[in-house]
Amino acid sequence: MENFFTQSPLLPHLYAVLVTPFQAEGELDEASLERLVEFYIQKKVHGLAILTVLGEEAKLTPKERLRVAQIVFKQVKNRVPVVVGVSGTAESAAKFGLQMSALGAKGLLVVPPSFSDTQQVKQHYQKIGIATQMPLVVLDYPALTGKLSVSFLASLVEEVEQVQAIKLEEEPTFEKIRHLRNSLGDRLGIFGALGGVHCLPELQAGSHGLMTGYAYPEHLLQIMDHFRQGELVAADQEYERCLPLLKHEYQGGLAVRKEILQRRKIIALAKVRR
Repeated sequence: MENFFTQSPLLPHLYAVLVTPFQAEGELDEASLERLVEFYIQKKVHGLAILTVLGEEAKLTPKERLRVAQIVFKQVKNRVPVVVGVSGTAESAAKFGLQMSALGAKGLLVVPPSFSDTQQVKQHYQKIGIATQMPLVVLDYPALTGKLSVSFLASLVEEVEQVQAIKLEEEPTFEKIRHLRNSLGDRLGIFGALGGVHCLPELQAGSHGLMTGYAYPEHLLQIMDHFRQGELVAADQEYERCLPLLKHEYQGGLAVRKEILQRRKIIALAKVRR
C-alpha cells in the first residue's frame, strides 16, 4: 500500500486540527464550524483533522460526532484531505471509520487502548486496518496512550500495512522523530503536534510536517515554506518571531486556542465543554 502521507513532493505538510465550536449552552455551533473549515482552507493548509482530543471528541455524543463530520465534509468540498479521529473498541472505531470513508475521509487518526500492553495495541490497529482498509495515523500522546517505543512502532508499521503515519506528542519530540526517521525512513509519515511549539526542530529532525490546530496557521506555513526552499536562516528567524505566541497558546491549551479563534472572529464563542 502506497503511503498516502509521504508520497507528495510538497512536504512538509500542515494538517490543521479543528476545535469543535459550541454555543453558550453547549450545543454544536454549526455556523462557526463552517467558518472554521473555510478559515483553514483559505490559509492554504494541506489537510484537516477532526474529532481529536482537542476537538473534544470524548465529550460528544455519537450523533454529534457524525454531525460534525457531515458539516466538515460538506464544507470542504474535496478541496483538502480530511483525517478523522476514531476511538473506543476496535469494532466501534472501525464501524465509525467506514462511515467516515463513505463521507470522503482519507485517513483515520486512531487512539490506541489506554496503557494496554503492546500486543493489545497492535491487535487494535490490525483489526481497524483490516476492517476499513484505510490509511491509519497512530496517536502517540503519552498522557492518554502511554509511551510507544520506536522499536514497537517499527514492528507495528512492519506488521500492519495500513499504519502510515504518526501524530507524535512525546517530548522531546524531535529526538523521537530523529530515531523514527533513522529506523523507518519514509515508510511512516511523521507529524509533530503540540501546537507547533517545536515545529522547526522537528522539521530539522526529519518530520513530514505538523498535525496541529494552532490558531495562526499562516505562521507555521511560512516557517515550512522557508524550510522547504532551503532558506534555513529565514525559517529560523520566522520561528523565533512566532515562538512567544506559539508558547502562549501551547501553555494555555484548548481554552486559549478557542479564545484566539473567537478574537479572530472565526468562531462565535470560546466555549469549552466540561
